[in-house]
Amino acid sequence: MLAADPWWSAAAAGSPATARRIGLAALRHGYVPSIVAVPVRESARERLVAALSHGRVAVAVLGPPLCFRAGEIAIRFPDVTFVLVGGPDADDGIPNTVQLVYDRAAAFHEAGSIAAAAGTVAVLAAPGRPEAETKAFVKGVLSVAGAVVPASRTLANAPTLDSLKSAVSEMRGAGVEVFLYRPTGSGAAFLDVLAAAGGRAVVEDWAASRPRPGQVLASIEEDLAAGIGACLARGAPSVVTVAATLVRRDAAGEPAGRKAGSP
Repeated sequence: MLAADPWWSAAAAGSPATARRIGLAALRHGYVPSIVAVPVRESARERLVAALSHGRVAVAVLGPPLCFRAGEIAIRFPDVTFVLVGGPDADDGIPNTVQLVYDRAAAFHEAGSIAAAAGTVAVLAAPGRPEAETKAFVKGVLSVAGAVVPASRTLANAPTLDSLKSAVSEMRGAGVEVFLYRPTGSGAAFLDVLAAAGGRAVVEDWAASRPRPGQVLASIEEDLAAGIGACLARGAPSVVTVAATLVRRDAAGEPAGRKAGSP
Protein backbone atom coordinates (compact mmCIF):
# COMPACT_ATOMS: atom_id res chain seq x y z
CA MET A 1 0.00 0.00 0.00
CA LEU A 2 1.40 3.36 -1.00
CA ALA A 3 -0.26 6.40 0.52
CA ALA A 4 0.40 9.98 -0.51
CA ASP A 5 -0.30 12.84 1.85
CA PRO A 6 -2.53 14.59 2.70
CA TRP A 7 -4.91 11.65 2.19
CA TRP A 8 -3.07 9.20 4.45
CA SER A 9 -2.59 11.76 7.21
CA ALA A 10 -6.33 12.42 7.18
CA ALA A 11 -7.19 8.72 7.10
CA ALA A 12 -4.78 7.73 9.87
CA ALA A 13 -4.99 10.98 11.90
CA GLY A 14 -1.64 10.24 13.51
CA SER A 15 -2.77 6.89 14.87
CA PRO A 16 -1.29 3.48 13.94
CA ALA A 17 -4.70 1.83 14.41
CA THR A 18 -5.79 2.26 10.79
CA ALA A 19 -2.56 0.76 9.47
CA ARG A 20 -2.85 -2.18 11.89
CA ARG A 21 -6.41 -2.94 10.81
CA ILE A 22 -5.47 -2.77 7.13
CA GLY A 23 -2.50 -5.05 7.80
CA LEU A 24 -4.73 -7.61 9.52
CA ALA A 25 -7.18 -7.51 6.61
CA ALA A 26 -4.31 -8.22 4.20
CA LEU A 27 -3.00 -11.11 6.31
CA ARG A 28 -6.45 -12.72 6.42
CA HIS A 29 -6.37 -12.91 2.64
CA GLY A 30 -2.83 -14.31 2.47
CA TYR A 31 -0.90 -11.09 1.76
CA VAL A 32 2.14 -9.76 3.63
CA PRO A 33 1.32 -6.07 4.17
CA SER A 34 3.71 -3.17 3.76
CA ILE A 35 2.55 0.44 4.08
CA VAL A 36 4.67 3.21 2.60
CA ALA A 37 3.56 6.76 3.43
CA VAL A 38 5.04 9.39 1.14
CA PRO A 39 5.22 12.85 2.78
CA VAL A 40 5.84 14.70 -0.49
CA ARG A 41 2.99 14.17 -2.92
CA GLU A 42 5.14 14.85 -6.00
CA SER A 43 7.44 11.90 -5.24
CA ALA A 44 4.68 9.34 -4.67
CA ARG A 45 4.57 8.08 -8.26
CA GLU A 46 8.34 7.53 -8.36
CA ARG A 47 8.26 5.67 -5.04
CA LEU A 48 5.45 3.45 -6.31
CA VAL A 49 7.24 2.53 -9.54
CA ALA A 50 10.44 1.79 -7.60
CA ALA A 51 8.57 -0.48 -5.15
CA LEU A 52 6.85 -2.35 -7.96
CA SER A 53 10.09 -2.76 -9.92
CA HIS A 54 12.20 -4.16 -7.08
CA GLY A 55 9.81 -6.35 -5.13
CA ARG A 56 7.36 -9.21 -5.53
CA VAL A 57 4.23 -7.12 -5.18
CA ALA A 58 0.85 -8.80 -5.71
CA VAL A 59 -1.46 -5.93 -4.76
CA ALA A 60 -0.95 -2.16 -4.58
CA VAL A 61 -3.49 -0.02 -2.74
CA LEU A 62 -3.54 3.60 -3.91
CA GLY A 63 -5.38 6.50 -2.34
CA PRO A 64 -5.84 10.00 -3.72
CA PRO A 65 -4.28 11.56 -5.70
CA LEU A 66 -2.43 8.57 -7.19
CA CYS A 67 -5.63 6.61 -7.80
CA PHE A 68 -6.83 9.26 -10.23
CA ARG A 69 -3.97 8.61 -12.65
CA ALA A 70 -3.05 5.00 -11.98
CA GLY A 71 -3.91 3.66 -15.43
CA GLU A 72 -0.46 4.06 -16.99
CA ILE A 73 1.22 2.31 -14.05
CA ALA A 74 -1.39 -0.48 -13.94
CA ILE A 75 -0.81 -1.22 -17.62
CA ARG A 76 2.95 -1.28 -17.05
CA PHE A 77 2.59 -3.87 -14.24
CA PRO A 78 -0.17 -6.25 -15.46
CA ASP A 79 0.60 -8.91 -12.81
CA VAL A 80 -0.17 -6.51 -9.96
CA THR A 81 -3.75 -5.84 -8.82
CA PHE A 82 -4.31 -2.14 -8.09
CA VAL A 83 -6.95 -1.25 -5.50
CA LEU A 84 -8.00 2.36 -6.16
CA VAL A 85 -9.46 4.13 -3.13
CA GLY A 86 -11.00 6.95 -5.09
CA GLY A 87 -14.49 5.98 -6.02
CA PRO A 88 -15.95 6.62 -9.45
CA ASP A 89 -13.36 9.31 -10.24
CA ALA A 90 -10.47 6.84 -10.10
CA ASP A 91 -9.07 5.31 -13.30
CA ASP A 92 -11.24 2.49 -14.56
CA GLY A 93 -11.61 0.15 -17.51
CA ILE A 94 -8.24 -1.47 -16.79
CA PRO A 95 -8.40 -5.25 -16.13
CA ASN A 96 -5.99 -5.31 -13.18
CA THR A 97 -7.67 -2.51 -11.18
CA VAL A 98 -10.39 -2.69 -8.53
CA GLN A 99 -12.24 0.46 -7.52
CA LEU A 100 -13.19 0.86 -3.87
CA VAL A 101 -16.35 2.99 -3.59
CA TYR A 102 -17.99 4.08 -0.36
CA ASP A 103 -21.77 4.56 -0.40
CA ARG A 104 -22.30 7.38 2.09
CA ALA A 105 -25.90 8.44 1.34
CA ALA A 106 -27.56 6.40 4.09
CA ALA A 107 -25.06 7.62 6.69
CA PHE A 108 -25.63 11.24 5.68
CA HIS A 109 -29.41 10.78 5.87
CA GLU A 110 -29.22 9.35 9.37
CA ALA A 111 -26.78 12.10 10.40
CA GLY A 112 -29.33 14.67 9.24
CA SER A 113 -32.07 13.22 11.42
CA ILE A 114 -29.73 13.09 14.42
CA ALA A 115 -28.67 16.69 13.84
CA ALA A 116 -32.27 17.94 13.55
CA ALA A 117 -33.21 16.16 16.77
CA ALA A 118 -30.39 18.05 18.50
CA GLY A 119 -31.34 21.56 17.34
CA THR A 120 -31.42 24.00 14.42
CA VAL A 121 -29.13 22.84 11.62
CA ALA A 122 -26.91 24.58 9.04
CA VAL A 123 -24.66 23.29 6.27
CA LEU A 124 -21.15 24.65 5.69
CA ALA A 125 -20.72 23.55 2.07
CA ALA A 126 -17.59 23.42 -0.11
CA PRO A 127 -16.93 23.28 -3.87
CA GLY A 128 -16.66 19.85 -5.43
CA ARG A 129 -18.21 17.86 -2.59
CA PRO A 130 -20.86 15.32 -3.73
CA GLU A 131 -24.21 17.09 -3.81
CA ALA A 132 -26.09 13.81 -3.39
CA GLU A 133 -24.60 13.40 0.09
CA THR A 134 -25.59 16.91 1.17
CA LYS A 135 -29.10 16.34 -0.24
CA ALA A 136 -29.36 13.09 1.72
CA PHE A 137 -28.39 14.99 4.88
CA VAL A 138 -31.04 17.65 4.24
CA LYS A 139 -33.65 14.92 3.66
CA GLY A 140 -32.68 13.43 6.99
CA VAL A 141 -33.11 16.81 8.67
CA LEU A 142 -36.57 17.25 7.14
CA SER A 143 -37.63 13.76 8.26
CA VAL A 144 -37.79 15.11 11.82
CA ALA A 145 -41.09 16.75 12.74
CA GLY A 146 -40.86 20.53 12.96
CA ALA A 147 -37.42 20.78 11.32
CA VAL A 148 -36.81 23.42 8.65
CA VAL A 149 -34.53 23.43 5.60
CA PRO A 150 -30.97 24.05 6.89
CA ALA A 151 -29.32 27.36 6.09
CA SER A 152 -26.28 26.90 3.87
CA ARG A 153 -23.04 28.79 3.36
CA THR A 154 -20.28 27.86 0.92
CA LEU A 155 -16.66 28.03 2.12
CA ALA A 156 -13.36 27.17 0.46
CA ASN A 157 -12.15 23.58 0.86
CA ALA A 158 -9.47 24.91 3.22
CA PRO A 159 -11.19 27.97 4.73
CA THR A 160 -9.24 30.60 6.61
CA LEU A 161 -9.69 31.07 10.33
CA ASP A 162 -11.37 34.44 9.77
CA SER A 163 -13.89 32.96 7.33
CA LEU A 164 -14.70 30.17 9.79
CA LYS A 165 -15.19 32.63 12.63
CA SER A 166 -17.42 34.81 10.46
CA ALA A 167 -19.60 31.92 9.27
CA VAL A 168 -19.99 30.34 12.70
CA SER A 169 -20.63 33.67 14.45
CA GLU A 170 -23.29 34.68 11.92
CA MET A 171 -25.08 31.34 12.05
CA ARG A 172 -24.86 30.98 15.81
CA GLY A 173 -26.41 34.44 16.04
CA ALA A 174 -29.27 33.13 13.90
CA GLY A 175 -29.86 30.27 16.33
CA VAL A 176 -27.96 27.45 14.59
CA GLU A 177 -26.88 24.73 17.01
CA VAL A 178 -25.58 21.93 14.74
CA PHE A 179 -23.37 22.27 11.65
CA LEU A 180 -22.63 19.84 8.84
CA TYR A 181 -18.99 20.59 7.95
CA ARG A 182 -18.15 19.70 4.32
CA PRO A 183 -14.79 21.39 3.57
CA THR A 184 -11.93 18.88 3.28
CA GLY A 185 -9.44 21.01 5.22
CA SER A 186 -9.22 23.20 8.36
CA GLY A 187 -11.38 20.77 10.34
CA ALA A 188 -9.43 21.19 13.57
CA ALA A 189 -9.61 24.99 13.29
CA PHE A 190 -13.36 24.77 12.69
CA LEU A 191 -13.86 22.70 15.85
CA ASP A 192 -11.74 25.20 17.80
CA VAL A 193 -13.99 28.02 16.56
CA LEU A 194 -17.07 25.97 17.42
CA ALA A 195 -15.77 25.27 20.91
CA ALA A 196 -15.46 29.01 21.53
CA ALA A 197 -18.79 29.92 19.93
CA GLY A 198 -20.79 26.94 21.18
CA GLY A 199 -22.55 24.34 19.09
CA ARG A 200 -21.80 20.91 17.68
CA ALA A 201 -21.00 19.42 14.30
CA VAL A 202 -21.45 16.44 12.04
CA VAL A 203 -18.00 15.69 10.59
CA GLU A 204 -16.58 13.13 8.17
CA ASP A 205 -13.67 11.73 10.15
CA TRP A 206 -13.93 11.11 13.88
CA ALA A 207 -10.21 10.41 14.32
CA ALA A 208 -9.26 13.87 13.06
CA SER A 209 -11.68 15.36 15.61
CA ARG A 210 -9.98 13.97 18.72
CA PRO A 211 -8.77 17.33 20.05
CA ARG A 212 -12.40 18.55 20.32
CA PRO A 213 -14.63 15.47 20.79
CA GLY A 214 -17.19 17.50 22.71
CA GLN A 215 -18.00 19.46 19.55
CA VAL A 216 -18.69 16.32 17.49
CA LEU A 217 -22.30 15.12 17.46
CA ALA A 218 -21.67 12.37 14.90
CA SER A 219 -19.07 11.34 12.34
CA ILE A 220 -19.42 9.70 8.93
CA GLU A 221 -16.62 7.16 8.55
CA GLU A 222 -15.10 5.09 5.76
CA ASP A 223 -13.83 1.75 7.06
CA LEU A 224 -10.66 1.35 5.00
CA ALA A 225 -9.77 -2.04 6.44
CA ALA A 226 -13.19 -3.51 5.61
CA GLY A 227 -13.16 -1.98 2.14
CA ILE A 228 -9.65 -3.12 1.27
CA GLY A 229 -10.40 -6.57 2.67
CA ALA A 230 -13.42 -6.84 0.36
CA CYS A 231 -11.24 -5.84 -2.60
CA LEU A 232 -8.67 -8.53 -1.72
CA ALA A 233 -11.27 -11.30 -1.51
CA ARG A 234 -11.10 -13.98 -4.17
CA GLY A 235 -13.41 -13.19 -7.07
CA ALA A 236 -13.89 -9.52 -6.09
CA PRO A 237 -15.68 -7.49 -8.80
CA SER A 238 -14.03 -4.59 -10.61
CA VAL A 239 -15.99 -2.15 -8.45
CA VAL A 240 -16.44 -2.92 -4.74
CA THR A 241 -19.03 -0.82 -2.90
CA VAL A 242 -18.94 -0.61 0.90
CA ALA A 243 -21.41 1.31 3.06
CA ALA A 244 -20.00 4.15 5.13
CA THR A 245 -20.73 4.05 8.84
CA LEU A 246 -22.12 6.64 11.23
CA VAL A 247 -20.48 6.98 14.64
CA ARG A 248 -22.40 8.87 17.31
CA ARG A 249 -20.94 10.62 20.32
CA ASP A 250 -21.83 9.24 23.73
CA ALA A 251 -22.34 11.28 26.86
CA ALA A 252 -18.61 11.19 27.69
CA GLY A 253 -17.61 12.63 24.34
CA GLU A 254 -16.30 9.35 22.94
CA PRO A 255 -17.45 7.33 19.92
CA ALA A 256 -20.51 5.34 20.96
CA GLY A 257 -19.98 2.50 18.50
CA ARG A 258 -20.69 1.85 14.87
CA LYS A 259 -24.11 1.61 13.36
CA ALA A 260 -25.55 -1.91 13.55
CA GLY A 261 -24.96 -3.92 10.43
CA SER A 262 -22.11 -1.73 9.22
CA PRO A 263 -18.83 -3.30 7.95
